[in-house]
Amino acid sequence: MTLFHPETLYLYLGEQGSWSGPPTFNGGGYGTIGITDRNLYVSGGSGGGASDLRLLSGSWNDFESLKS
Repeated sequence: MTLFHPETLYLYLGEQGSWSGPPTFNGGGYGTIGITDRNLYVSGGSGGGASDLRLLSGSWNDFESLKS
C-alpha cells in the first residue's frame, strides 16, 4: 500500500476475546460450555473481534468505509 502525505489511516480495533463470557465487539462469538463425564464444567473463551485499517472514516459497519 502506498500512502501520500497528508493521507489519513483509520484504525478499527476489535475487542479482546473473553473467558466464558458474552461475545465481544466486532466479530467475536460465544465460547462453549460443557459437562464432562466426571460432572466437571469445561469452558472455551469467545473469539476476539476483527481489526482493520481504512482510508475512509465512518462507523465500524459503514459499507463505504469497509470497502476502503
